[in-house]
Amino acid sequence: MASFVSSSPPPPIYDVVVVGSGIAGLLTAEMVLTSLPNSKVLVLERNNAVGGRAQVVSPNSPFDLGGAWSWSDDRLSKLTTRLGIKKFAQPSKGSDVILQDLYGGGQRVTTHTGGQLLACGPGAERIEGGVGGIPLTLSASIQEKGGEVKLNTEVKRVKVVDGIVTLNDDVQARYVVIAAPPQLIATNVEFDPPLPSSQLSTMLATQTWMHGTGKAIIEYALPWWSVSGLNLCSTGTSRLGGHIDVTWDNSDYTNGKYAIGMFVSEGATEDNVREEIEVIFGGDGEKVKGIERVTVKVWDDVGIKGLSASTATYGSETLRMELGGRVVFSGTETEDEHGHIEGAVISGERAAKTVLAKIKGDNDKMREGGECAGDIRAPA
Repeated sequence: MASFVSSSPPPPIYDVVVVGSGIAGLLTAEMVLTSLPNSKVLVLERNNAVGGRAQVVSPNSPFDLGGAWSWSDDRLSKLTTRLGIKKFAQPSKGSDVILQDLYGGGQRVTTHTGGQLLACGPGAERIEGGVGGIPLTLSASIQEKGGEVKLNTEVKRVKVVDGIVTLNDDVQARYVVIAAPPQLIATNVEFDPPLPSSQLSTMLATQTWMHGTGKAIIEYALPWWSVSGLNLCSTGTSRLGGHIDVTWDNSDYTNGKYAIGMFVSEGATEDNVREEIEVIFGGDGEKVKGIERVTVKVWDDVGIKGLSASTATYGSETLRMELGGRVVFSGTETEDEHGHIEGAVISGERAAKTVLAKIKGDNDKMREGGECAGDIRAPA
């Protein structure tokens, strides 16, 4: 009597798997799907939400903890326009900039620079809803185009054999893009074949952008600084052992929402931010104490504490070396933009173009050999 053994179909071999769902990784996946509409693309993220270091929007606050820029970057502008994300200019309020001289007994010194001492001064371009809207929009676009985004999945092993990349022994792809901090890659992922020693050492020596630092927002009912005719740019308390580095006017004057934005260091909490803002602007008495809400976000959870490194290796060609011609490395630290969002956009575009060129090359070789291109899709 014949017996039949039922078996489940083999798992799919993805055309491209992207590891990391920050702006760089999501942009790569979205660009591949745009050029190859029928391709199999998967994004893997170890955390429970997309965004990486751009996952900064608080659901309880109308203010963004993300970027405000005093320069114009064509790539970022084109990306936000394509995604339908609005940008607006930070309005100019007043003519002076507050420079709090904490070593001078709290003396306030003003200058007439129009607030351009900080990137977040008047005229700076800001992204409506915060930079966290960029990864959310990219993720939605990926899934609308048929791609997959899988959260809570950490990649620990990457193996390249016979033109196929296997991740964690159960996910296979023709090409893989790893868009993550170099130190995180070097200390948490096992590669077969191993990474060249020069690449490994450079990854370990590359500081993760924003690690151990963060931002905070203090919300007020009224902009007491603007009423005084001053633009809010100030040194903070970090020189005195505190957690606030600099402050700026983070208000949305058009909609009547007012707040002070600031860079903060590791260990910043709502309580010490409240206390330290009084140290910086204590001379304003009750105005400083009229705080409605404080939101703090510190990027201290990337799992690489204790490593000594610098930004000197940002943009290094060694960081971008491919593994077996099948694994491409990306992320803001791999570019010369010193870790900003622009660097993430540049690296995401570079990785997408690299993978698309490789797929086109595979197709061309198959056609030259009289073979069918199979599941590899030709760029549109």
